[in-house]
Amino acid sequence: MMAGIDWHSVAFDALSLRELEAILAARQQVFVIEQQCLYLDIDGADARSHHLCAWSTGGNEAVLLAYARIVAPGVKYPEPAIGRVLTTQAGRGRGLGRALIGRAVEVCSRLHPGAAIRISRAKRSALSAEVTSPLSTLMATPRSCLRSWARYTVPIPPRPISRSIL
Repeated sequence: MMAGIDWHSVAFDALSLRELEAILAARQQVFVIEQQCLYLDIDGADARSHHLCAWSTGGNEAVLLAYARIVAPGVKYPEPAIGRVLTTQAGRGRGLGRALIGRAVEVCSRLHPGAAIRISRAKRSALSAEVTSPLSTLMATPRSCLRSWARYTVPIPPRPISRSIL
C-alpha cells in the first residue's frame, strides 16, 4: 500500500458533496482542459456507478489524486465498465495509474463476479461523444487482468486533435 494515500470505493449516494465536487472538478480539468475531450461529462451514469478514489492523507484537507468510475452492467454497456480513469496533477509521478487500474478491476470483480470488464476511453475530437473501440476495450476475466495489467495494455496511436470550430 502506498503511504499517504487513502483508497475509497463508494456508491454515488455515499459520496459527500465535497467529494463529488472534487471528482467533477478533476474530470473537467483532466478531460476537458488538459486532453481537450469535448463531451458531456455528466451523462446520467454517475448515480448508478461506484466511484473509486485515491485521496492524499497528508495536510489539512484531502486532495483527490486518482479516480475511476465503475459503471454497472446495463447502464451503458451489457457488461460492467471502467471509465473516467484519471490521475490529477497532484497524483502524477507516483505510479498511481497502474495501482488505480488494478484496484478498479478488483472492485469491479467484487461487485460483478465473473463478468467480463469493458474499459472505455473518450474519443478526442471536436464535439465528440464517449466511444469505445477494440483498442480501448478490455474483455478478459478479472483474474487474468490482475495477474499482469501490462499484458493487456495496447498502445493507442496518437490522433490529431481537431481545432476546427463548427
